[in-house]
This record gives sequence, structure tokens and C-alpha cells, in this order.
Amino acid sequence: MCGNAAFKAARVDSSKVSKLDRTGLLVSCCRHGLVLGAIDMTQGETFSHVHFMHRLCNEAQCYYFCYDVFCQYKKFAARVGNAFPQFKAMSEEMDGYLPRMHAKAHHFSCQVPF
Repeated sequence: MCGNAAFKAARVDSSKVSKLDRTGLLVSCCRHGLVLGAIDMTQGETFSHVHFMHRLCNEAQCYYFCYDVFCQYKKFAARVGNAFPQFKAMSEEMDGYLPRMHAKAHHFSCQVPF
């Protein structure tokens, strides 16, 4: 939960959509628009997909990571970093933020820090 909003993307496990072959496309790019990686999602968006993209950005030595529900993903990334030391620096070295249009759906107390 972010304030009074509940986001379907903010989940560790996805809700399966049986009628669709593809449920989305997750793309990571740099500020110049060069694609670093893409995932063709078949069972909904999960933090596992986002974590993979976060790892690609970290390997490309990016400074920032932008995600629709970064306020929720940050908690997941910290738990993964505590459980697996090889991912700990990934969440500590990169700053994250919410995209402008998605931030409007977040509670004000979430909009300010992210």
C-alpha cells in the first residue's frame, strides 16, 4: 500500500491472466533512449522482473533507477540484498525515483522522497 492506493504491480507474485498470451513488456533504457534490456512478460509484472532490470542497470553503472512503484520495490530490493550479499550494493548504490505521471497516483508522503 502507498497511502490509500493499492497497486497491482507491487507484488512479489503475479496474478495469472489465463486469457492472454502476453501481459506486458518491461523495458529498461538509459536517458539517451538506448535499450539496455527488455522482458516479454507472460504471467504479469512481478518484482522479480524489475529486479532483473535493476541488475542490468547496475551492471551498466547507472546512477538512478525509475519504476512505477519504486516506493514498494525499494523494500523488496533491500530484503533481497540482505538475503543475498551479491545484490546488497545494487540497492545501496543506485537512487530510485517515481516517474512523473505515476507519482500522481501515490500518496503525498511517498511523492516527496521519491
